[in-house]
Amino acid sequence: MLKHIKPLVMAGIFCSVLLMICLIAYKQPENKKRNVSVTVDPPCVFSISQKEILTHKEIDSVLNLFKKVTFKDLDTEYKSYSDPEKKFRNKLSMSTYYVVQGDQVFFPLVGKYRVKDFIVPDKYYQKNMKNLCNNSKQYWLTDKKMLYMMLDLIKLLEKKGYNKYGFEVRVGHRHPYWNKKVWSGAKFSQHIYGKAVDIKIGDINNDRRTTQKDKKIVLDMLEKIVGNKGGIGKYPKTMCVHFDSRGFRARWDHQ
Repeated sequence: MLKHIKPLVMAGIFCSVLLMICLIAYKQPENKKRNVSVTVDPPCVFSISQKEILTHKEIDSVLNLFKKVTFKDLDTEYKSYSDPEKKFRNKLSMSTYYVVQGDQVFFPLVGKYRVKDFIVPDKYYQKNMKNLCNNSKQYWLTDKKMLYMMLDLIKLLEKKGYNKYGFEVRVGHRHPYWNKKVWSGAKFSQHIYGKAVDIKIGDINNDRRTTQKDKKIVLDMLEKIVGNKGGIGKYPKTMCVHFDSRGFRARWDHQ
């Protein structure tokens, strides 16, 4: 009988130990999660929306979430940083800027593309991204007519059976300092006024390759969408395309 009892006792002890281990493991993630939330100072919780913005009205609604300021109300430090040579102050004097803070950079803006895709990645952007909880200010210029053009491109690509997100946004707004020093951009670039965007074309026709055929599809569509309302830069021998909402027709092939 003892031979039968001993294995039962050992099995009971083993099960008890195993149960204790499971209970500890079960509680551990909860403790870790609680500790992380407590150590955040200041408390900062946000979620990233996965919603697609698919109408002009929805674009307007997103833009209306941001505080707006005129050029004269910009911080003096930002004015000096963004246009140190003061060459564009007269032309920008009538502009209205959006104030972007904290996790607002992740707001969906056009299709799946987010506000951060259109903001110049300068020191203000880096400061905010380093600690979103601090809600550091960024000043952003964008023209909703240009955003409408991008949305119309997305919807037309989808309608024709192509990959509607087969491109990435390379740059939207860039202030005079960034335009000259970092990008060596055109002297009177529409990016300075938030009216332009550069995109990099990927696999538009879903053939698992990226070729000039993909780029041609996009350029042909942009001709219809932009028309005489803006400019298109074709940038030959690259997969990049520029388009803008300058208000009159402009086309160029050079880089």
